[in-house]
Amino acid sequence: MRKEEATTVLINNYYNLQLFINKIEDKLGLLKCTTIVSDEDTLIFKVPAYWNKTTPLISVYTLIIRCFFNITEEERNNEDVLQMITNHKCFIDDDSFMKKPIMKFYNNIGEVKFHKINYDKLDVMLANQIHNFGIDGYVKLLNLN
Repeated sequence: MRKEEATTVLINNYYNLQLFINKIEDKLGLLKCTTIVSDEDTLIFKVPAYWNKTTPLISVYTLIIRCFFNITEEERNNEDVLQMITNHKCFIDDDSFMKKPIMKFYNNIGEVKFHKINYDKLDVMLANQIHNFGIDGYVKLLNLN
């Protein structure tokens, strides 16, 4: 069954995922980075508070997990994160289109303050609306303002 295979891949591969996420966190300049600990068949993600500051950040973080939980040691050893994102084959083929918002997020690190959303400026009333139109739309709006 595909679900069981995905679970096995994640449990056996969490360290590669952690190191990949850490590369993104390094570019963000975070002092503390994600750590993932295995407790038998449960993974515990210790996540820097930065990722919890806004809905789009939570979304991009979970997208990274979804798209890259099967990243290999060979892939994560590549120093070019954009090349890693571009060339990676997601476990679920249909998830490949979700790499675009991750690339957009990564390309805009340093230029966009993802952790400071001015909802009034964006003319968005609720945080779930930000989540619903996605990271891609969020970055476009921030770049326009």
